Amino acid sequence: MSRLNRLLRPRSLAFIGGATAELAIDASRSFGFSGDMWAVNRGRELRGLPTFASVDELPAVDAAFVGVGRDATVEVVRQLAAAGTGAAICHASGFAETGEAGAALQTELVAAAAGMPIVGPNCYGTLSALTGAALWPDVHGLARCERGTALLSQSGNIAVSLTMQRRGLDIAWVMTLGNQVDLGISEAFETMVAEEAVTGIGLCIEALDDIERFTEAADAARRRGLPVAALKLGVSETAGAIAVTHTASLVGDDAAYDALFRRLDIRRVHTVPELLDTLAVLCTLGPLRGPRLMSLSCSGGEAALVADRSRGLGLSFPTFAPDHADRVASTLDGRVAVTNPLDYHTFIWGDEARLTGCFKAALGADGPQSTQAPFDAALLVIDFPADGLDRSRWWPTLDAWGLHTYLDRGAGGFWQGFAPAPQFFSTPDQGDPVSVPDEEGPSTTAVPPQFSFLAHHALRKVACTCLDVAILDLECCWTLVIGMVNIAVDGVKLHRPLEFHLAPIGLRAGTAYRV
Repeated sequence: MSRLNRLLRPRSLAFIGGATAELAIDASRSFGFSGDMWAVNRGRELRGLPTFASVDELPAVDAAFVGVGRDATVEVVRQLAAAGTGAAICHASGFAETGEAGAALQTELVAAAAGMPIVGPNCYGTLSALTGAALWPDVHGLARCERGTALLSQSGNIAVSLTMQRRGLDIAWVMTLGNQVDLGISEAFETMVAEEAVTGIGLCIEALDDIERFTEAADAARRRGLPVAALKLGVSETAGAIAVTHTASLVGDDAAYDALFRRLDIRRVHTVPELLDTLAVLCTLGPLRGPRLMSLSCSGGEAALVADRSRGLGLSFPTFAPDHADRVASTLDGRVAVTNPLDYHTFIWGDEARLTGCFKAALGADGPQSTQAPFDAALLVIDFPADGLDRSRWWPTLDAWGLHTYLDRGAGGFWQGFAPAPQFFSTPDQGDPVSVPDEEGPSTTAVPPQFSFLAHHALRKVACTCLDVAILDLECCWTLVIGMVNIAVDGVKLHRPLEFHLAPIGLRAGTAYRV
């Protein structure tokens, strides 16, 4: 059993301090924590909890949030350890990140813990979506779940931002590590790899504390087939200096980290959105089988953009074989030069039958003797107009795409058992996406979650109104719709610029992309 088990699944919590502790109490209550909670404050009651004047009066608890100043933190931790507390979150800053005096105080803190796990100091705390425990003095965007991604971050504020994601990505745990005086990124990583409820791991790293332990954990993740993505901070000289004063981290050589991540099959990313998008793709659908892509759009500019943005990413766009190109050209009246990426032109725009014929021919399924096209995945590029404009002429393209996967790749696959036939991307009366199912599960006409990322979002009450790219895995029969320009989440509109980012985020040789 991990020494962090009581922290990960606490049944009792304590909150020590004043206003900061009250914020953490509020967070746990709003997150639905149902275990016992106590508070410690000498002068007043905190949020109606049983409040004691000193830590010595507390019952034994699984985890404690310590929201007092740095000098008082050491003595509080000493008392918590003596009482048999499972773990302590030390929120205060002013330790090793401030210089020699703070470093000396941090050494006292470690001695005071006497082996009790410490998270921090100088950290935001932890969140457990499995139990509703929020040892966290701020708002967050998590929802309760039984399994999901684990996010481990040395930066507290980046962790807060990560919790606000609206990608339908289940997040089971968030841990902010701060100065890593006891619990470091490597042990936290090791612990999460061993958790069966974890479906993927996102890392926000300033510096590794134990490379050997980190490597062993990465090897274990690889054996489990657990996707891992890492955002490395402190790449520039200026950022490295900030890291030292932020969490007392020596960031190390960036090229060495790059080589380490490649060797361990950890997908390195460079932005917060890319970290979330990478995890969303890999945790939901897994990696693609290989780098050979086919792109279809009705715009030569979009076709060129896809090709340009794939440079240096290990992706390729193989040319069509002559007989294959002839079959595609026949669906376009010989009026289009058949290249990959393919611009199928706008003269078939809105004609679902002709679009279906073009897509079937391009994907190599246009006849009984047809064989699978020599591609690992196909991209359909489609940019929807803004909400409120007429989108009726856009939906036939996605309907044709979805109809192909249903009619030509459904037999014996995951489509078995779905009746009546799935309603793909439109409704006859409105020309808008499928209606969002209720919380008890998808309706019989909703797109099954294996079909598309759109459905994956819909099952979480997210209505996607604009899409950039749909991707079809030709071997595994799943379609991914990702890169929403306009997204409505519980009535809140989000807007993202239209751009294409292809990124190699497969677990091994496979690749995928993000928008």
